[in-house]
Amino acid sequence: MNTAAKDDAAPESLAMSQSQLVVKTGTARAQTHRGLPIELLREIVLYTLGNYFPELCVNPHFDTTWDPILSLLHASKLLRDIAISILEHALGDVFIDRHTKALNNYKPAMNELHKFAVLVSEERLESVLSHPIKAAIEDHHSNSLVSWQARLCAITASLQHIEATKDTLAYFHMSKIADGEIRRLCEERSVPLYIRRAIIHPIECYASIIGYRQTKVIVLRLLCRLALKFGPWIHNNEESVVTEIPRDISTFSHDLRLLLSQQLFFRERMFIDYAVDMERLPKLSPEQVREFRFHEVLSIFRCPSGLQEDDVRTEFCRFHREIMLSAVQDELPLLDQSEVEDPGAPDLTDMPAYMYTPLEPTNLNMLNNFGDIQNFLNNLTPDFEPDSDDSDGTDGLSDDSDDSEGSSDSDGEEAPADA
Repeated sequence: MNTAAKDDAAPESLAMSQSQLVVKTGTARAQTHRGLPIELLREIVLYTLGNYFPELCVNPHFDTTWDPILSLLHASKLLRDIAISILEHALGDVFIDRHTKALNNYKPAMNELHKFAVLVSEERLESVLSHPIKAAIEDHHSNSLVSWQARLCAITASLQHIEATKDTLAYFHMSKIADGEIRRLCEERSVPLYIRRAIIHPIECYASIIGYRQTKVIVLRLLCRLALKFGPWIHNNEESVVTEIPRDISTFSHDLRLLLSQQLFFRERMFIDYAVDMERLPKLSPEQVREFRFHEVLSIFRCPSGLQEDDVRTEFCRFHREIMLSAVQDELPLLDQSEVEDPGAPDLTDMPAYMYTPLEPTNLNMLNNFGDIQNFLNNLTPDFEPDSDDSDGTDGLSDDSDDSEGSSDSDGEEAPADA
């Protein structure tokens, strides 16, 4: 091709190149945002909020100066729209007006949720139920999924005060109400499964880890108290050969096994429902274990020397020692193994002689409704079913808008929610 022909072809080639470039960029803009797919942007927003809400709603020491919602609302138009579409489901009316789609000032509601977390960590449930913060949440958060989940998780987190609680039925009543409201909101608002998994489930997981730690403290303390009651029957018994376990001892044994079964049930939930690994599983310190007189209990179950082969106390001691060891299976590596293997003989100095005490099955303070505990724990988790139309979770968002920044309203109160 001669020079003139090349010169004539150059503008045409350049025009074609520019045309191709425009078409390619336009296609990419429908799928990406600064090079990131919409699906990835959604995951970033979900990850951010999934870390924020559990801390805000459960951790009493959370630094409330961190406000990722405000940051997301002042990001690009696309990122802002994704955040709004998620928060509309998660926060409900405290964040957005359902009819006008105008954003509300969400900050007072976030402050109330955190104050509620602090309240639950410090007060018994009776005090929580009558507190002004609880009343404010009930008045203004009736359609907030996150708020109801926070209230449901408050029951778990407040287990640390259950021994001082007079009305344990309040736990079950509050649990039933909150669980029902969560189910109602999920159904009425058609909350996508990916939002429930990414935001609601982590709140419950965080609270359950805290609740499990408190449960371990309570259960081990009660187990040790119960186990010490066996001392006189095992070691200071007038009968040289015991062939039957008396009713009072069998009652204490029943309570012991019931307590342990509930702890093991809760522990199993940590693994199955929340995929908590052994590193995150709460563990008691060796000092706590000793404070509860655990080593003294092991010495109680050290079988007295000289017992005849048909004495029921031999098998009783072996069986109940295994029960106590299973209660601290996660703490065993932290304990002095020599003390565990050979705790020594019990101190009989002040141990009274065994006397049979007629009684009905014990009704411990925290266990007066213990038969319902398993249902109570089961009800802490709403049974979410996958949504048939929720495969990609993009909610129809597309980047057909310009890449302008979010509006300048400091609280994100007046910006339109439509993409």
